[in-house]
Amino acid sequence: MRYGTLALALWLAVSAGASSAQAKGKLYVDIGGNAGDGDGTELNPFKSIAAGLFKTQNPGDQLFVRHGLYAGSLRISGMRGSRGEPIVIRGDRQPIPAAEANQPNVSQAKYCPVIRPTQKNALEIVNSSNLVIEGFIFEPSKEYGIYLENCEYVTIRNCDITDCVKSLIKVKGGRHISVENCTLSGSVLEHGVHYWMSDEPRVAFCRIFQNSLTGVFLQADKLSGGPGMVATGVIEGNTLYANGRLKEGGVLPTDERGRPIRPQGLRFGAAAISADGPKNCVFMNNVIHHNFNGGICLFRATAENFGTGNRVWHNTIYLPASTQKAYGIQLAVTTSGTQVRNNIIVTAEAPCLWIGKGGSSGMQSDYNVFGRKDDKESLRHDKDDLMLQRWQNIYRLDRNSMRQMPVFVDPDNEDLAKCDFHLNDNSLVRRCLPEPGVPLDIEGKFHSRNQVTAGAYEARPSSTDPRGGQAPQPPPRQPTQPPKPPDDKPPDNPGPGPIILPPLD
Repeated sequence: MRYGTLALALWLAVSAGASSAQAKGKLYVDIGGNAGDGDGTELNPFKSIAAGLFKTQNPGDQLFVRHGLYAGSLRISGMRGSRGEPIVIRGDRQPIPAAEANQPNVSQAKYCPVIRPTQKNALEIVNSSNLVIEGFIFEPSKEYGIYLENCEYVTIRNCDITDCVKSLIKVKGGRHISVENCTLSGSVLEHGVHYWMSDEPRVAFCRIFQNSLTGVFLQADKLSGGPGMVATGVIEGNTLYANGRLKEGGVLPTDERGRPIRPQGLRFGAAAISADGPKNCVFMNNVIHHNFNGGICLFRATAENFGTGNRVWHNTIYLPASTQKAYGIQLAVTTSGTQVRNNIIVTAEAPCLWIGKGGSSGMQSDYNVFGRKDDKESLRHDKDDLMLQRWQNIYRLDRNSMRQMPVFVDPDNEDLAKCDFHLNDNSLVRRCLPEPGVPLDIEGKFHSRNQVTAGAYEARPSSTDPRGGQAPQPPPRQPTQPPKPPDDKPPDNPGPGPIILPPLD
């Protein structure tokens, strides 16, 4: 009898421990659940995200948040997963049915968890590491949509953030913060994504549009005590458009005297992608169109040194008449060791490629396509506009590049989200050799030597393409991992290097 009682007690203890471990490892939140706050199990979920976050603290924990409208800002502090077992906070995001997709006022909360902020930021993440936040919609906030400070290895994935007064995502300090497959639009005063004093930034396969300044801004700031350079970042596979101007219908905030607060411009203009002091960063497979101030700009303002060892590969940049004097790619004064290869750049009234004084030092530029709609020279060195042939002879750059106006499938659709920058079959752009470090295009297709390989797209989609007139959406993939040269100095002759790409699904 004594042994039977002991066995029963042990069995009950083991069962309770297993149940506790299960609840601890996988927790649930449902705003439409039980009247009282539950215990976090699937059948008795928490009603508030805050209650779920309080219990989600150990490496490998997962918090599942079901669809609904969740009022209240969120804060995560000191939450630490591990490299092999990140903490995952996942919204149960479902696609809106086609029958409802075009109906006005369809509640997104029926299909996705929606965060309605009550404080200045919708979500703050501080002093945390190895987290994944995915599958949420964030409504407008008074400052930032998501604010991260002193965090490492945090991934923001498959989230929508719109109409914040400041940047939609602001990263201060830390390193290796990834933003993937997100939709970011409508910053009133600032940027889509702003990395400030943060190393190893990643922005991949996002749609970033209608932000008052830049779409992506990488900023080193030696003056504020942070890293002097932005090192080993990857900006790839993004579609950026209509950045650089307050979106139509946007309202500027006012100060205490009722005067409108206006965006503060950057030193070299707010290009779609701007980087202050980038070092060994990769900018590739991005589609940049209808941006009002420029395509890609690498410069120095608050960084310790000028950018060095960066790679600008396989981007498609289209800046038509509505953008007027917007430039394609600008490498500001003394930017060195930059590779500019396999890009298609079309501008209206400005240089396609603009190199500042000393910017050609160690530069490699080739297999690019330059098109300028006003028929003026498409290349500029400092203040001098140059013909392609003279450019080739003086600087020995772009030996296989061409000045030619490519023909895209649908570059000027009234709905900018539906513009299509596959090259038309009738385009005169000839075959370019693909950049060895970029085996895949924005859609995950392998580059081929038998087709056009300049720009972000490998080729025009087939006549059986199922997109139904919608803009091509890149498949979800993990961002590229760049090579990491020694921190003490950049490589003497920065070459393509071994870019490590994930296998195809």
